[in-house]
Amino acid sequence: MKTEITLGQVAEHLEMLEIGCRKCERYGRQRVARLIEEYGADQAMPGLLKTLAADCPRQQAHSIYDRCGAYCPQLPSIFLRG
Repeated sequence: MKTEITLGQVAEHLEMLEIGCRKCERYGRQRVARLIEEYGADQAMPGLLKTLAADCPRQQAHSIYDRCGAYCPQLPSIFLRG
């Protein structure tokens, strides 16, 4: 059973995707349509975040507690509705 959220699913709800980091001040917005053009609608969000944050200096930190904390703040309110 596939449980990862994909870009295609995000596109059903959002036009712009916010991407932030819990460990630093990095923050940005990307058009979901452009992300789909580049990575495909089947791209899973965890893999996309890792790709988008690949240039983060914290990505290769030795301690797991210091590693990049990239996330999409809008997704919980969309996909974790109870």
